[in-house]
Amino acid sequence: APFPPVQELRLFGMWKHQFFVDSSGFGTGKTFCAALVSALRAALIQDRHIGILSDTFAQGKLYFTDYFDVWLKRCPIFAAQV
Repeated sequence: APFPPVQELRLFGMWKHQFFVDSSGFGTGKTFCAALVSALRAALIQDRHIGILSDTFAQGKLYFTDYFDVWLKRCPIFAAQV
């Protein structure tokens, strides 16, 4: 499997539920999963806009610089959707 079972459950929960609370520890992939679900929702669901609310600017910046910007450079299909 491409993701560990914990991340697969996390992705499923984020996709299925409008509000999903994940209290996992540091470094467990919460930001990556949130970015992935947001990107998929934006690309697959018509008229969908995404954003992030975070306690700190650094966390919100991480969301886009570490994931979205990299995906835009490496994946032309994703870049075309954005």
